[in-house]
Amino acid sequence: MSDAPELHPAQLKEIFVSELTAFVHDHNAARDFEGNLKVTTKMGNTAYEEGSSFVGVRVHSTAASAVIEGQDKPSFELSVKLEGHFEVDFTRFKPEYIDEWARVNAMFLIFPYVREHMYGLALRVGVRGIMIPTLVIPRLPSRGPILPKE
Repeated sequence: MSDAPELHPAQLKEIFVSELTAFVHDHNAARDFEGNLKVTTKMGNTAYEEGSSFVGVRVHSTAASAVIEGQDKPSFELSVKLEGHFEVDFTRFKPEYIDEWARVNAMFLIFPYVREHMYGLALRVGVRGIMIPTLVIPRLPSRGPILPKE
């Protein structure tokens, strides 16, 4: 028996920053920000191509303060878009499940990097105290193992 943990057949190999954007419309309100953020998150993935071991997943998250009465814009708006490249061992993972895995699991593997970039971007433009909320991971319907039998 080995002490090494078993690795998942899909491994994150690279992360690319596609976009980091910040707009600060009211520096005083942004600097002293306390409150709730309006956060949106979207994702997409490349389709499985037979013979390829590559799967790309993009996560785009935005965060903004609430619009204060009397203003037409939030005090700040942030946007982070990251792309993760996964290498998949299809001798250990059924190809018919890769799109569902990418939509559900891969996004949650990339999301901590999104949160870190969002936090760092906010600090660099003078917004203190933001925390991107954690998300509930949806449960995949049980259809049996996604790994091929050995």
